[in-house]
Amino acid sequence: MTARIGVIVVSYRTGPALRDCLAAVLAEPDVAAACVVDNGNCDEVRAWLDGLAADEPRLRVLRPGENLGFGKACNLAARTLTTDTLVFLNPDAHPLPGALVRLDAHLASAPAGALVGGRVLDPQGEEQQGSRRGELTLASALGAMTGRDRLHLHAAPLPDGVTPVAAVSGAFFAMRREAFLALGGFDEGYFLHVEDLDLCRRVRLSGAPVLFAPDASATHAGATSAASRWVIAWHKAAGFVRYFWKFAATPLDRTAAALAAPFIVVAILTRTAISHAARASLLN
Repeated sequence: MTARIGVIVVSYRTGPALRDCLAAVLAEPDVAAACVVDNGNCDEVRAWLDGLAADEPRLRVLRPGENLGFGKACNLAARTLTTDTLVFLNPDAHPLPGALVRLDAHLASAPAGALVGGRVLDPQGEEQQGSRRGELTLASALGAMTGRDRLHLHAAPLPDGVTPVAAVSGAFFAMRREAFLALGGFDEGYFLHVEDLDLCRRVRLSGAPVLFAPDASATHAGATSAASRWVIAWHKAAGFVRYFWKFAATPLDRTAAALAAPFIVVAILTRTAISHAARASLLN
C-alpha cells in the first residue's frame, strides 16, 4: 500500500525534544510526508532542521516569519501537505513504533469526518490527563482547575478497543485531510491551548465521532518549550474563556460564561504559581 500519512509538527523554541520527535516520525516507512512549522527556534535548531530537510525528501520546513500560534500553524501545514491522512503531533512527543499506522487504520474504518486520538503517555509510561476527556462544561472545567477533576478519563480502565469520547489530546491525533479542511481546521482565534477541545466539539457537532485508540501510543514529555510559563498560562486561560463564550447557546449560557471568566483566569494563574513554587523548592 502506498504511504499516505502526513505528520504535522509545530515548533516554537522546543529544544532537543524535537530531534527525538522527528527521528521517530521519519523512521516509519508509512509516513509519506512530514511538515514542521518553525514558529520560532534558535539558529542552531534552524540549521539542523534545514540540514535534515536537505537529506530527507519527505520533510518540509515552513517558516512563516512569526509565531502564528498552534492552530494557525497547523492549518498552514494542512493546506501544504497533500496526504490523505494528517497526524498532528506535538514537537515534544514521539509516537511508539507502529502507532501512526494504527491511527491511520482506525481512521480508515471510522465514519467519515471522524477524529482519532492516540494514547498519550508521560515519560514514565503513565497515561497523561488530557489523553481522553469527558464533556467540557463550565462545571467540569472549574472542577479540573480546583482539584475536583471529572473532565479527564485517564484514570478509568483502558478500553479494549477504539471507543468514542468527548475529546482527545491535541498532542497526538489524526483526521482525514479532506474532513479537517472541510471543517475549517483549527479555530485560529485560539493562540495556544483549548483549540483541540474546540475541534473535537465541532467534529461531534458535525455528526462524526471523536475516537480514542488505546493501541496507538505516543510518549509526550511536555513543557519543553522555552516560552514563558506565564504566557502559556495566559493563553490557556484565554482559550477556555473563548471556548465557553463561543459555544454559549442561550443568554443564560453567555451570562454564566462571562461570570466564570475571571475565575478561570485566576484559577489557571494560581495553579501556575503553585507549580512554579513547587519546582523551585525541589531545586533548592
